[in-house]
Amino acid sequence: MGSIFLVKCDHTMDGKRKASLLLILLMSSLFLGKSMALKVICGDTAGCFLPLPYLFDRAALMSGHIHFLSSELFKEFGMKYPQNSKSFYMQCHTFSIASPTVKTEALKLSYKEFINLLIHLLHSWNEPLKQLIKEAHRLAKAPQSIVTKVENIRRRTLQLLEGLKIIGSQVNLEITNNRKHAVWSGLPFLRSSDEKLRQTAFHNLVYCLLKDAHRIHTYLNVMKCRITSGDHC
Repeated sequence: MGSIFLVKCDHTMDGKRKASLLLILLMSSLFLGKSMALKVICGDTAGCFLPLPYLFDRAALMSGHIHFLSSELFKEFGMKYPQNSKSFYMQCHTFSIASPTVKTEALKLSYKEFINLLIHLLHSWNEPLKQLIKEAHRLAKAPQSIVTKVENIRRRTLQLLEGLKIIGSQVNLEITNNRKHAVWSGLPFLRSSDEKLRQTAFHNLVYCLLKDAHRIHTYLNVMKCRITSGDHC
């Protein structure tokens, strides 16, 4: 039987966090069959017990959906606004966030380091995603489908972020409220009066989003494997 995980579903958890965790569980269940039914044991005051592997499995599923949406966004943007390949592979604003590049390095990280890394990455995309939505109207003939995809990605990243904070707090990780994030300075380029420069800036940001979505999904899968398989990952 997997590890037991305590979710405090009482007055100590605000409505936003309870809703975020519930949404992670329910949305991700859409990707699973009936054989993966949720098993919950609730006490009168202690809260609800959930298997820890189950929660990481759902977080990994949600991150997989974010990665899928990011891939679709990147493809659609590239078709609508074709770019010279050399014009958009610029340095991403999250390059400064130290992270493992190979699996052996990732397996050496503690759960605390993993969760803090993921929270750091997700926080770093809050402002860029918000501005992508806000500034999309500046693109020539910007289709609503692109805006909708970015809105969906931002909503899900915020939900995943809250879910990871809940998981972190329940395994006694210190989750600070200082919202540490990588500095993004690309807004002036999104607002440029030069249409080609604007498109390049958007394209580069969407490309970086796809890279980080893949990175987050990979790390969550490594965490899930460590919990379920230990040293056999």
